[in-house]
Amino acid sequence: MTSKAVTALVAAGALVAGGLVGGGVGAVAALASAEPHGPSAPPPVTGLPNGNQRYLPGVKVSAISDGWLKQKNQWTCEPDDSKHGPASGAKNQLDCTAPGDLSYLVSVEIEYDDETHVRAVDADCAPVIKPGNKYCTTTFANLAQLIVSFAHPDLQKQAQDWGTQNADSDNSTTIGGVRLAVMLDPHFIEATPDA
Repeated sequence: MTSKAVTALVAAGALVAGGLVGGGVGAVAALASAEPHGPSAPPPVTGLPNGNQRYLPGVKVSAISDGWLKQKNQWTCEPDDSKHGPASGAKNQLDCTAPGDLSYLVSVEIEYDDETHVRAVDADCAPVIKPGNKYCTTTFANLAQLIVSFAHPDLQKQAQDWGTQNADSDNSTTIGGVRLAVMLDPHFIEATPDA
Protein backbone atom coordinates (compact mmCIF):
# COMPACT_ATOMS: atom_id res chain seq x y z
CA MET A 1 0.00 0.00 0.00
CA THR A 2 1.41 3.42 -0.93
CA SER A 3 2.03 6.11 1.65
CA LYS A 4 -0.64 8.26 -0.04
CA ALA A 5 -3.21 5.47 0.36
CA VAL A 6 -2.23 4.90 4.00
CA THR A 7 -2.49 8.63 4.71
CA ALA A 8 -5.92 8.76 3.02
CA LEU A 9 -7.16 5.79 5.05
CA VAL A 10 -5.81 7.25 8.32
CA ALA A 11 -7.44 10.61 7.51
CA ALA A 12 -10.73 8.90 6.65
CA GLY A 13 -10.57 6.95 9.92
CA ALA A 14 -9.95 10.15 11.83
CA LEU A 15 -12.98 11.74 10.16
CA VAL A 16 -15.21 8.83 11.12
CA ALA A 17 -13.79 8.52 14.64
CA GLY A 18 -13.82 12.23 15.34
CA GLY A 19 -17.06 12.93 13.54
CA LEU A 20 -15.83 16.32 12.43
CA VAL A 21 -14.10 17.78 9.40
CA GLY A 22 -12.41 21.14 9.97
CA GLY A 23 -10.64 24.00 8.27
CA GLY A 24 -12.57 23.85 5.08
CA VAL A 25 -14.58 25.64 2.52
CA GLY A 26 -17.52 27.05 4.41
CA ALA A 27 -17.71 25.53 7.88
CA VAL A 28 -16.72 22.75 10.23
CA ALA A 29 -19.31 20.02 9.76
CA ALA A 30 -20.22 16.59 11.08
CA LEU A 31 -20.46 13.48 8.93
CA ALA A 32 -23.98 12.56 7.94
CA SER A 33 -25.52 9.33 6.74
CA ALA A 34 -27.76 10.48 3.89
CA GLU A 35 -28.59 8.10 1.09
CA PRO A 36 -27.60 9.20 -2.41
CA HIS A 37 -30.38 9.87 -4.89
CA GLY A 38 -30.67 10.19 -8.67
CA PRO A 39 -30.31 9.89 -11.56
CA SER A 40 -32.31 12.52 -13.36
CA ALA A 41 -32.47 13.47 -16.99
CA PRO A 42 -29.75 15.95 -17.95
CA PRO A 43 -30.78 19.21 -19.57
CA PRO A 44 -30.91 19.03 -23.36
CA VAL A 45 -27.64 19.62 -25.16
CA THR A 46 -28.06 22.48 -27.60
CA GLY A 47 -24.69 22.13 -29.33
CA LEU A 48 -20.99 22.25 -28.68
CA PRO A 49 -19.70 25.53 -27.26
CA ASN A 50 -17.62 27.67 -29.57
CA GLY A 51 -15.97 31.08 -29.32
CA ASN A 52 -16.80 32.77 -26.03
CA GLN A 53 -19.54 30.21 -25.36
CA ARG A 54 -16.87 27.74 -24.25
CA TYR A 55 -16.00 29.89 -21.21
CA LEU A 56 -17.78 30.28 -17.89
CA PRO A 57 -19.40 33.74 -17.91
CA GLY A 58 -17.43 36.33 -15.92
CA VAL A 59 -15.29 33.77 -14.06
CA LYS A 60 -11.68 34.68 -13.19
CA VAL A 61 -9.04 32.15 -12.21
CA SER A 62 -7.61 34.27 -9.39
CA ALA A 63 -11.02 34.83 -7.80
CA ILE A 64 -11.36 31.07 -7.39
CA SER A 65 -7.79 30.02 -6.64
CA ASP A 66 -6.59 33.02 -4.64
CA GLY A 67 -9.78 34.55 -3.26
CA TRP A 68 -11.92 31.53 -2.42
CA LEU A 69 -9.43 28.71 -1.94
CA LYS A 70 -6.08 30.16 -0.80
CA GLN A 71 -7.02 33.29 1.17
CA LYS A 72 -10.31 32.20 2.73
CA ASN A 73 -9.57 28.52 3.26
CA GLN A 74 -5.78 27.98 3.19
CA TRP A 75 -5.83 25.63 0.19
CA THR A 76 -2.80 25.09 -2.05
CA CYS A 77 -3.00 25.49 -5.85
CA GLU A 78 -0.35 24.33 -8.30
CA PRO A 79 -0.22 23.89 -12.09
CA ASP A 80 -1.24 20.42 -13.25
CA ASP A 81 1.84 18.30 -13.96
CA SER A 82 0.13 15.30 -15.53
CA LYS A 83 0.68 14.42 -19.17
CA HIS A 84 -3.00 14.00 -20.03
CA GLY A 85 -3.88 17.72 -19.87
CA PRO A 86 -7.24 19.30 -19.08
CA ALA A 87 -10.30 17.31 -20.20
CA SER A 88 -11.95 20.46 -21.57
CA GLY A 89 -9.10 21.12 -24.00
CA ALA A 90 -8.02 24.22 -22.07
CA LYS A 91 -4.40 25.36 -22.24
CA ASN A 92 -3.87 25.28 -18.45
CA GLN A 93 -5.09 23.59 -15.31
CA LEU A 94 -4.65 24.42 -11.63
CA ASP A 95 -4.95 21.59 -9.13
CA CYS A 96 -6.01 22.84 -5.71
CA THR A 97 -6.02 20.77 -2.53
CA ALA A 98 -7.46 21.27 0.92
CA PRO A 99 -5.09 21.85 3.85
CA GLY A 100 -3.58 19.14 6.05
CA ASP A 101 -4.90 15.59 5.99
CA LEU A 102 -7.80 16.67 3.80
CA SER A 103 -5.38 17.22 0.89
CA TYR A 104 -5.86 13.58 -0.19
CA LEU A 105 -9.62 13.72 0.23
CA VAL A 106 -10.91 16.92 -1.39
CA SER A 107 -9.66 18.80 -4.45
CA VAL A 108 -10.67 21.49 -6.94
CA GLU A 109 -9.49 21.70 -10.56
CA ILE A 110 -9.66 24.88 -12.65
CA GLU A 111 -9.29 24.45 -16.43
CA TYR A 112 -8.56 27.71 -18.24
CA ASP A 113 -6.95 29.37 -21.25
CA ASP A 114 -6.05 32.58 -19.38
CA GLU A 115 -7.15 34.60 -16.33
CA THR A 116 -10.56 35.54 -17.75
CA HIS A 117 -11.23 32.48 -19.95
CA VAL A 118 -12.17 29.58 -17.66
CA ARG A 119 -13.59 26.48 -19.32
CA ALA A 120 -14.43 24.28 -16.32
CA VAL A 121 -14.20 24.11 -12.54
CA ASP A 122 -14.81 20.95 -10.56
CA ALA A 123 -14.57 19.77 -6.98
CA ASP A 124 -13.94 16.13 -6.09
CA CYS A 125 -14.41 14.14 -2.89
CA ALA A 126 -12.36 10.93 -2.53
CA PRO A 127 -14.23 7.61 -2.56
CA VAL A 128 -13.46 7.06 1.15
CA ILE A 129 -15.74 10.01 1.93
CA LYS A 130 -19.25 8.61 1.71
CA PRO A 131 -22.27 10.56 0.41
CA GLY A 132 -23.83 12.68 3.11
CA ASN A 133 -20.55 14.20 4.27
CA LYS A 134 -21.27 17.84 5.08
CA TYR A 135 -17.74 18.95 4.11
CA CYS A 136 -18.34 17.76 0.54
CA THR A 137 -21.85 19.21 0.51
CA THR A 138 -20.55 22.61 1.65
CA THR A 139 -17.72 22.55 -0.91
CA PHE A 140 -20.12 21.65 -3.75
CA ALA A 141 -22.67 24.28 -2.71
CA ASN A 142 -20.03 26.99 -2.38
CA LEU A 143 -18.52 26.14 -5.77
CA ALA A 144 -21.95 26.37 -7.45
CA GLN A 145 -22.71 29.67 -5.71
CA LEU A 146 -19.35 31.23 -6.57
CA ILE A 147 -19.27 30.27 -10.25
CA VAL A 148 -22.82 31.52 -10.90
CA SER A 149 -22.25 34.73 -8.90
CA PHE A 150 -19.68 36.15 -11.34
CA ALA A 151 -22.21 36.87 -14.08
CA HIS A 152 -25.46 36.57 -12.10
CA PRO A 153 -25.16 37.66 -8.45
CA ASP A 154 -28.96 37.55 -8.29
CA LEU A 155 -28.88 33.76 -8.91
CA GLN A 156 -26.12 32.79 -6.47
CA LYS A 157 -28.52 31.70 -3.70
CA GLN A 158 -30.39 29.51 -6.19
CA ALA A 159 -27.09 27.91 -7.25
CA GLN A 160 -25.97 27.37 -3.65
CA ASP A 161 -29.32 25.82 -2.72
CA TRP A 162 -29.15 23.52 -5.75
CA GLY A 163 -25.60 22.46 -4.83
CA THR A 164 -26.67 21.69 -1.27
CA GLN A 165 -29.77 19.72 -2.29
CA ASN A 166 -28.00 17.74 -5.03
CA ALA A 167 -24.55 17.11 -3.54
CA ASP A 168 -25.36 13.42 -3.11
CA SER A 169 -27.07 12.73 -6.42
CA ASP A 170 -26.49 12.10 -10.08
CA ASN A 171 -28.11 15.31 -11.28
CA SER A 172 -27.55 18.40 -13.39
CA THR A 173 -29.09 21.78 -14.08
CA THR A 174 -28.33 25.09 -15.76
CA ILE A 175 -28.38 28.35 -13.80
CA GLY A 176 -27.34 31.69 -15.29
CA GLY A 177 -25.51 30.18 -18.25
CA VAL A 178 -23.60 27.70 -16.05
CA ARG A 179 -24.22 23.96 -16.31
CA LEU A 180 -23.81 22.32 -12.91
CA ALA A 181 -23.48 18.53 -12.85
CA VAL A 182 -23.03 16.28 -9.82
CA MET A 183 -21.98 12.65 -10.10
CA LEU A 184 -21.66 10.04 -7.36
CA ASP A 185 -19.08 7.66 -8.85
CA PRO A 186 -16.64 9.32 -8.75
CA HIS A 187 -18.15 11.94 -6.42
CA PHE A 188 -17.75 15.41 -7.91
CA ILE A 189 -19.46 18.59 -9.06
CA GLU A 190 -18.48 20.23 -12.33
CA ALA A 191 -19.32 23.72 -13.57
CA THR A 192 -19.11 24.27 -17.34
CA PRO A 193 -20.62 26.84 -19.70
CA ASP A 194 -24.08 26.04 -21.02
CA ALA A 195 -23.86 26.07 -24.80
